[in-house]
Amino acid sequence: MHALIDGIKRLAHHKFHFYPKPSGIYKEVFQNMNQLSNELRASEVERKKLDRMKEEWTANISHDIKTPLASIQGYAEMMKDPDYQFSLEEM
Repeated sequence: MHALIDGIKRLAHHKFHFYPKPSGIYKEVFQNMNQLSNELRASEVERKKLDRMKEEWTANISHDIKTPLASIQGYAEMMKDPDYQFSLEEM
C-alpha cells in the first residue's frame, strides 16, 4: 500500500519513471498506475514538442512581420526628415 501511495505522489510531482512491480491484491492497480505513468510521460514529451513548435512559429511570424515594417519605417523617417526633399510623385 505504501508503494502505491508513493507512486501516486510521484505521478503528482511529474516523476513518471517510477514502475513498481505489480504484485499482491493490488496487482491491477499497480498495472494501471504504470500504464498511466507511461501515458503521462508521453503526453509530457508531446507537450514539450508542441511548446517548441509554438515558440519557433511565433519567432518566424515575428521576423516575417518585422522585415517589411523596418523598410516602411525607414522610408517614413526619410519622408519626415526636412533634409530630404521629395516630390509628391516620389512619395
